[in-house]
Amino acid sequence: MFPTRLDTTILDSLVEMGGEELRFQLLADLQDCEAGLKALCLSEPGNVTGTAQEVAHVLHTLRGLAMTIGAATLARACMQAEELGGAAGREMLVQNLLNVVQESVQVRAQIEQCPDRDR
Repeated sequence: MFPTRLDTTILDSLVEMGGEELRFQLLADLQDCEAGLKALCLSEPGNVTGTAQEVAHVLHTLRGLAMTIGAATLARACMQAEELGGAAGREMLVQNLLNVVQESVQVRAQIEQCPDRDR
């Protein structure tokens, strides 16, 4: 088991309104953001290959998604990385982006562990 990274009451409410399809869409959206960050920022170890605007866009999207599903720690990690932006050295920025991706993976794992309401 892993620590709670998600307010499951919020996720349950969303799934109750939108069905399991919504849960699967949220999972897909998280994966898309993770893949986007990896492609823009982590494709070359220790280097950010995307523009500041591209990175900020993915972080902003992921932060909004995190806030929607009740993943406060992920939302904070995104916000911190957004605030660092180009002001941080590359190594610090890459480390923050890695933290965001790792947190997103943990949130996604928790969502995947939620019981399927259609069963």
